[in-house]
Amino acid sequence: MRNSCSQSRIAPQLATVVIGLVMLATSAHSAAPPAPPAAPAVTVDVAADQGHVNPSLIANIGYEGAIGMTIAADSDPAFQWLRQSGVVRYVRLANWMGDGYLKRRPELASGAEVYSGSQKNPYRWADIDAALDTLVASGLKPILVCGGVPDAFAAGDLVRNDQGALANAPADLTEYRLLITRAVKHFERRYGQTEVRTWYLEAWSNPDEATSWAGSPEQFYQLYDHLAAAVFAADSKLRVGGPGVGDDLEFLRGFLQHCVSGENAVTGKRGTKLDFISRRQYGSALANAQRQDRMAAMLSDDFPELKETELIVTEWGVRREQGAAAPDVSEPAEIVSALLANLDSPRPVSLIVRQGDLFDDHFNGQRALISRLDGRTIPSQSFRIFEMLSRMGDQRLQVEAPHGWLVLATRSSRRPGGNAVQILLCRTNALASDRVALHIRGLGQTLLRLPVRTYQVDDRRYNAYGQWVAAGRPVPAPQELADRLLGEGLLTPTVRDLGQPVRQGTLELELTLPAGGVALVTVGSELRPEPRISRRGQRVRNAETAYLSAAEWHFKGEFRKAVTAYREVARRFSDTHWATAALKTLAELYEVDLKSPREAEAVRLDLLHRPLNRQDRLTVYRRLLIDAVRRNDQKAQSDLQRRVSELVTVLQRARTWASGPATSPPTVEGE
Repeated sequence: MRNSCSQSRIAPQLATVVIGLVMLATSAHSAAPPAPPAAPAVTVDVAADQGHVNPSLIANIGYEGAIGMTIAADSDPAFQWLRQSGVVRYVRLANWMGDGYLKRRPELASGAEVYSGSQKNPYRWADIDAALDTLVASGLKPILVCGGVPDAFAAGDLVRNDQGALANAPADLTEYRLLITRAVKHFERRYGQTEVRTWYLEAWSNPDEATSWAGSPEQFYQLYDHLAAAVFAADSKLRVGGPGVGDDLEFLRGFLQHCVSGENAVTGKRGTKLDFISRRQYGSALANAQRQDRMAAMLSDDFPELKETELIVTEWGVRREQGAAAPDVSEPAEIVSALLANLDSPRPVSLIVRQGDLFDDHFNGQRALISRLDGRTIPSQSFRIFEMLSRMGDQRLQVEAPHGWLVLATRSSRRPGGNAVQILLCRTNALASDRVALHIRGLGQTLLRLPVRTYQVDDRRYNAYGQWVAAGRPVPAPQELADRLLGEGLLTPTVRDLGQPVRQGTLELELTLPAGGVALVTVGSELRPEPRISRRGQRVRNAETAYLSAAEWHFKGEFRKAVTAYREVARRFSDTHWATAALKTLAELYEVDLKSPREAEAVRLDLLHRPLNRQDRLTVYRRLLIDAVRRNDQKAQSDLQRRVSELVTVLQRARTWASGPATSPPTVEGE
């Protein structure tokens, strides 16, 4: 009775508690936040081939002071990055024929001083050879801009722009044509006909601007006729084109009309050889796409004869204004936007050149590809995007993407039927969802798992500049910070899954990406760039290796072994710039380490038999003048003072960015 009575009293209480708990649970459930919406979907159909694509068409570079920056010893680490990664294809070398220097960095030669002024040996190829050797040894190819003539060729007073290039037209177009023909034949002998036929020879840079071209449009047409004739005379299968203009469609129209139907100033016939049409683009991807569409319409309506002519952009950037040292944080997204806009254009270009410094120091340059911090070299985010593009295939796949996301999916034609897929994603709209569900369908039905890797570049990943700013902009940067920013070197996955499930031929992933961020998802085996090194490129690499071996003996204090090794480099590789570098270092070794000024002087005299540029020759003359003073040789002092004075005058003119009298450079013995 007692138990049953207790149960009868507890039962209503339990009922009350249960009801209360149910009500509480119901209240809690109704107050819970709603489940997050499903991520918008990105769908890739592996079986739907959309045709050939070259994602790396935008991974080309150009930089001011091109000759000086390419051959400077400070550039070696940057070229090591380019060699190891294989992500860049073409490098634009502007003003290679000229004599000037870059105004904002007057230690950097803009031109290669190819005209010496000597009757015996009027052409000097040493610096352009050194620049080209550096490129081919790194698996790169040049775009040679045949504008900015030597000072001695200029018509009228010199008009040198801030890039060191003359705006003057040549006074004698026949002499200009002969220089081009001689140069091209020299390049083919040195690098091989097959290699040089893969290069581009561009007429000028920005001829629609008065600071770059001081002549009339008609004078420019004549210059192009002579350029095309010079190239054709050397090798009819080389690529020559231009004009390298910006927004001035009327200038472009006049140039194209001349090439199609104008009277050729050399042959007197109708039309001129035009293998490609080049122009520059600065600004947003949308603005550039609109410009490209306007040009495409003009070509279609007015120049049907040029419907198969290659189009290239030889200057591209998010902005053109100079002086803004900070890297542009929007550039990774702009690169992807520009690439996709071009691929979807009715008349796409085949090559785009990113304009910006090759390297800088603590982010003090202009859109630098590589930055130097405390002896370390750190790639920019743009370089990281180039790395992503180099790991994509050449067949475009069908994609469906939500608003605010750009997506490019590829596979490789070298692996037909394979399951390796690459998906590039960019979140361009801050209001768009930061998550997407990635559905990759059309994979093999029998597959169970595939390896997946995700690479990301955004405000938190590979943002060396942002982290340097957050650390207080230290100069010099602490080694610990430089090491951390460098990370693992080449691009490494943010996420790596070696066994992602595949169900009925479909693989599903979810990705989160900040606004402006870029991601590459690779499925299956990965693609890597395979740069090919020419025979000439390999010889230059061998010379570099020999020089570094000599330098290692030097560093260890084994001076006699270093002397032998440097002399061997100068002997075995006399056709490379490493021979000159070896003799320069050898002279310093004798002077500083072995305390042998006579031996040092003998080496400097040997250097004068090398085809030195004017700045290097001036340095040698000044050191020889010290030697002459030391031994009290009055005659040698007088002769060397005269030579130094002449070269100082020439170099002052080369660093004068204003109008001045056009005179031939003095002939210097040994050139």
